[in-house]
Amino acid sequence: MKTLFLFLASLLLTCNVFSQDLPKSRFCFGAGLDIGFFYPSDVNNFIENDLPDGETTFGYMGIFANFGLHVTLGYKIYKHLEFQWLFEGVAAPKYVATNVGDYSYNFWRVSSGVMGNFHIPMNSTGKHSFYFGIGPILHSMTFRKYSGMSVGPRLQVGVSLNNYKFNPQIYLAGDYASVNDQGFNLDYSSVKIGCNVNF
Repeated sequence: MKTLFLFLASLLLTCNVFSQDLPKSRFCFGAGLDIGFFYPSDVNNFIENDLPDGETTFGYMGIFANFGLHVTLGYKIYKHLEFQWLFEGVAAPKYVATNVGDYSYNFWRVSSGVMGNFHIPMNSTGKHSFYFGIGPILHSMTFRKYSGMSVGPRLQVGVSLNNYKFNPQIYLAGDYASVNDQGFNLDYSSVKIGCNVNF
């Protein structure tokens, strides 16, 4: 907890170095990364059935985490409302070593959508804020011979340091992403924590 407090404080000090009055509206470009946690049951059952009988020497059978990179383009309307387009690529790799061989898997997702974020200023200038957002996201998912697309909602809450030039954000988000292909469920519904930097 102390480390997190010191990290947030250092970000605030960094933003104050660049501080200036906020315009009534502006465009911004951003990029960031995140880690998500989920349990794709059909994918994990596939891995379990695909592995041969024998002793596992490295790794676990299931996939539990995914790792994403994203870019965003936002339009901020004064202090409170922001529309944000995003594009992201996510991978959930799995490597398992057994006494009869090594096996690797990857569950992929590519997504794009538009979020509406509502900011609650933390001070009178609006340079720092809490925010929450919601929006529809189109997901394309692939695992081995199975693939599919679905549209699902994303909810997110976070802290935006809201500076005109340099704007780090930390957020917690939840996705619903699920589709069936040939009776096989591709489920990328997850909760994730991430960071984003807007310029």
